Amino acid sequence: VSAKHVLGSSNQLSCRFGKCDITLPLDDQSNRICRTNVFHTDLFICQYCVAENAVQLRESQYVFFRELFAEAKEGALFLFTETTHRLWPELADLVAEGGFHVGFSQAQGDQIVFKKEHGAAPSQEALAMCMEMRYVVTKHRQKMEGGFTRQTKKIRGLK
Repeated sequence: VSAKHVLGSSNQLSCRFGKCDITLPLDDQSNRICRTNVFHTDLFICQYCVAENAVQLRESQYVFFRELFAEAKEGALFLFTETTHRLWPELADLVAEGGFHVGFSQAQGDQIVFKKEHGAAPSQEALAMCMEMRYVVTKHRQKMEGGFTRQTKKIRGLK
């Protein structure tokens, strides 16, 4: 079933999908569709592409997302879904100066959402969650740098 079918024939709702390269500036030719629609898009969804591009995102200082957040309209929502929360604090830093609400899904934090709103700022709860995530990231990095290797295959859901 297509998105258009689910949304129906309403003139108020539309859904478009397009490819972009989150490691390049918003004005790059590969981001043409996103750039054209940034001013009137209500919901941006980024699924399972942030973690796999972490090195390039850091090297570019998150240029795509900095520009996307700056250009997006008031009220726009940004939903990120990943297999890990390790980059959420870095993304939250991009909006920490204000103008965005920040939220997380459940305790695992496998999703983060931003809402652009004049005068908004991340809540104390969101900032605390980012601090906790930074701590987990630091511990993970130390573990990996210390030579940790998994002895057996990880079984999802088990600690």
